[in-house]
Amino acid sequence: MVEVLFFIGGCIISWLIAHFYYHRSSKIIPEWAKGIVENLPTQQPTEDELLQLFQEHLDSGEIEVNPLLNRVACPKCGESAKNFKEEVYGGDSVTIVVFTCPICGWSEDAQA
Repeated sequence: MVEVLFFIGGCIISWLIAHFYYHRSSKIIPEWAKGIVENLPTQQPTEDELLQLFQEHLDSGEIEVNPLLNRVACPKCGESAKNFKEEVYGGDSVTIVVFTCPICGWSEDAQA
């Protein structure tokens, strides 16, 4: 009887975990990535095709790369890098810029 209860409990826990990750993976596409996602081929693209598609969107100006961080989006939530908040610290010889995501609070610093 105990084994049956553990089996049913394990099934319920497995279903809850799978359900949580399914909903987490079905997030809305970030605005900066919509052009790329909409132009993806129906078959899985090769790495070269994906790089070419990304480069085309970079060249068109639809995607902006943060020049100090070399990022296009927040690694935690996917917010566009052009929306990062900047704080500048330093003096005459060294300048540190701290970039913070306004959505999730992720931050990273870079030397300018």
